[in-house]
Amino acid sequence: MMKRFGALILGIALASCARVPGPNIVPAGPGVAPIARLDGASGYKTIFSFDGADGADPDSVLLSVKGELYGATSGGGDWSTGGGTVFALTPGGQERVLHSFGQGADGRGPAGDLLFLNGTLYGMTTYGGKYDQGTVFSINAMQQEHVLHSFGKGSDGKQPMGGLTLLNGMLYGTTSEGGTEYGGGTVFRISSAGVERVIYNFDAREGGDSPRAGLTAVKGLLYGTTSDGSSCDDGTAFSMTTTGKEHVLHTFSCYSDGSGPFAKLIVVKDTLYGTTFEGGTGQYYSGTVFSLTLDGKERVIHIFGKGNDGEYPDSSLVAVNGTLFGVTHEGGTNGKGVVYSLTQSGTERILHNFGPPPDGDDPRAGLLHLNGVLYGTAGGGGKSFYGDGTVFKISPTE
Repeated sequence: MMKRFGALILGIALASCARVPGPNIVPAGPGVAPIARLDGASGYKTIFSFDGADGADPDSVLLSVKGELYGATSGGGDWSTGGGTVFALTPGGQERVLHSFGQGADGRGPAGDLLFLNGTLYGMTTYGGKYDQGTVFSINAMQQEHVLHSFGKGSDGKQPMGGLTLLNGMLYGTTSEGGTEYGGGTVFRISSAGVERVIYNFDAREGGDSPRAGLTAVKGLLYGTTSDGSSCDDGTAFSMTTTGKEHVLHTFSCYSDGSGPFAKLIVVKDTLYGTTFEGGTGQYYSGTVFSLTLDGKERVIHIFGKGNDGEYPDSSLVAVNGTLFGVTHEGGTNGKGVVYSLTQSGTERILHNFGPPPDGDDPRAGLLHLNGVLYGTAGGGGKSFYGDGTVFKISPTE
């Protein structure tokens, strides 16, 4: 299966966005303060630009904790390896770096979304650790990072790319490679103390391999996707028990209904929604949005690529009052990606076309809905064409 990846564009900080140091990961305060009306006809505004030293190439969904936004960058940071960062950001654009990855046996390249549990952040890196095959890490309230598990030993998984999911007190995730002899990736669980166990090994011969997305917990089951597998190597959607019993819900069919589901599924009223990076019917093969019932009935809601539409969505969706919102990392009037809304019946509206500086470009992470505003990141752009990425906000009602 063809996999296209947009070029990573690098950048520097906006002068109006100050970086502010701070000792605590969990800020005090009762919640997020009201946010003023956004600037511009589209309601879009860049609130922070990365400068490399404080991170580069953000590609995780932002997390809201007690008045601040938390996220990760896959590159940049203080160490010479450029192993990425975890950062905190106020809605007004004041940033502080909580951890720079890449020293010693630390992880490198944080991947997927962060999870907040009992005052501690949890996440994963795709590389680094004892075997350079990725890690699970935690960062506590004192801003201390700890590697809970290093992937790559024996038949363990390798190179996790999705975030962690909490279910019944345990953390669950996927690795894109590794496992038993076929190396098709795994589903694992891990305690907050770092005790890890592989519960399922993927094998393309049995319906899917190479999961790149995190898992979604619904009614005691885990739902996810594989990016490869099936007769055309276009991927699958599956459900799984916490003991590792897998059931393939849907096999993507040779591009016609999408190819390469890279993003975490969301659930709205017992229906799953997701995106595929490529595929679609007719002359447009730039990705899809689809729905999937819990028993496996799939429907394509939108096919990207016509006219100035977005192209190649590889990030998750967010639902607000029954409407879906997301980003594509290419396409639009400037070819640099879009923010879009989509009704469940398939009516699409482009909310923002990413463009030249000082705007960001190449958005690769889903959106966060908070107090009537959507927050997201662009993987590149900023003050120059070679910027390190941005954080932006946009009103879904503008």
